[in-house]
Amino acid sequence: MQDWSATWLLKFNASKCKCMNLGKYNDKHQYAMGCTAIENVKNEKDLGVSFDSELKFNEHISLKVKKANQAIGMIRNTFTCMDPNIFIPLYKSYVRPHLEYASVILNPTYIKDIVNIENV
Repeated sequence: MQDWSATWLLKFNASKCKCMNLGKYNDKHQYAMGCTAIENVKNEKDLGVSFDSELKFNEHISLKVKKANQAIGMIRNTFTCMDPNIFIPLYKSYVRPHLEYASVILNPTYIKDIVNIENV
């Protein structure tokens, strides 16, 4: 990567780079860029999606469920009367986007994740 960046005159900031070793049977090598060691991480967030080294999205789902519940709490604290004509558009505007973001790649497979999402 260092040779590529020098060729194309695109400098990497090694202190901002991270390395994630994917899979259970990976050798977990320590990488460096120049003389700066690159940090190994087990969890990473990219484009708003959190995933771990086994490409599981448990942390992302729990964070999104927490944000959706916070949005519901905000709606409940703001409105004293819960008329369905008011609540449904608020739910669709403020709660569902948290639950639906990146749902295409998540596809929860664990029962506890499915239950947590459906409880919202």
